[in-house]
Amino acid sequence: MRLGLLYIFLTFIFLSSCSDTIDSPVPSYPVSMKLDLTFNDKELKSAGAYKIYTTPTASYLSLGYGGVVVVHSSADDNYYAFDLACPYEVLPSVKIEIEDGGLYASCPKCGSRFDISFGSGHPVNGPATGGLRRFTVTPSGNYLIVSN
Repeated sequence: MRLGLLYIFLTFIFLSSCSDTIDSPVPSYPVSMKLDLTFNDKELKSAGAYKIYTTPTASYLSLGYGGVVVVHSSADDNYYAFDLACPYEVLPSVKIEIEDGGLYASCPKCGSRFDISFGSGHPVNGPATGGLRRFTVTPSGNYLIVSN
């Protein structure tokens, strides 16, 4: 009986730690985007591709704190989205840059580097201790819905 309760408790702890948004010092600003993989955002269909969004339009209504980058990971063929603001600098004007075919992102100001290959956004080196703010990406036919 105790072993069963321990198993349930550990499962609950594990599942509750797997949220889409990791700890990030970047403020939580609204994100509301509908990406069209047939026309406007078709370059995202290729694994390893990414696209940066910094200007709101009819399809990209709310773009977080520093803008949004959407990555089509070549590591696992999934889509991930992150706020562009560096979690060490925490300024909307200091934006991360994508490198290595969408596997890593780095801050040009502080030099922090983040693993985005499987959507974690965790820092791998540099002064940043918090991760990138991650957003939910939901495929819907030929569209991707990015939100928080």
